[in-house]
Amino acid sequence: QLQADSLEDAVAVAHALLHGQQGPKRDMLLLASAAALVVGNAAPDMPAALTLAARAIDSGEANRTLTHLARLSHAN
Repeated sequence: QLQADSLEDAVAVAHALLHGQQGPKRDMLLLASAAALVVGNAAPDMPAALTLAARAIDSGEANRTLTHLARLSHAN
């Protein structure tokens, strides 16, 4: 199942994916991330973008960025 049933489920899925979970949900995350990288001119094509997206997730950088953005959004 690729669809989250609730906000809590979506958060749990995102957490699992950013901590190394493999499978179809990761594949969808990589495709969506890669498409955003190409559209945003951060990568020249989908193969390069897929490599960048996977590297960001696997290195922990994507999780660090999400954590940083979450802190910023809750700052006073």
